[in-house]
Amino acid sequence: MDEVKVVALEFLGTTGLPFPSLRNLTFRDMKGWEAWSTSNSGVVDTAFPCLKELRIECCPNLVSVSVKALPSLRVLRISGCNHEVLGNLVHVSVTTLYI
Repeated sequence: MDEVKVVALEFLGTTGLPFPSLRNLTFRDMKGWEAWSTSNSGVVDTAFPCLKELRIECCPNLVSVSVKALPSLRVLRISGCNHEVLGNLVHVSVTTLYI
């Protein structure tokens, strides 16, 4: 996955609720990844309604993250990433943060 530069709305698909039951999501060893965005006219409000844990590991070029609504997120793990990733996720409310 080293060649992936952007993960955007295409990741969510085009119909209904993209990931209605997804509880854990891990992105790991994506060396070329620079941006992740789910923002666009209401889709963001329902993209990951049940996501409890998000891990972003060893993605050193990721600097732009625009994931607005993660209502169920409790655990956020970030390691081996650019420091700007955490700044982009500062609005996310979690009970456990690992950096």
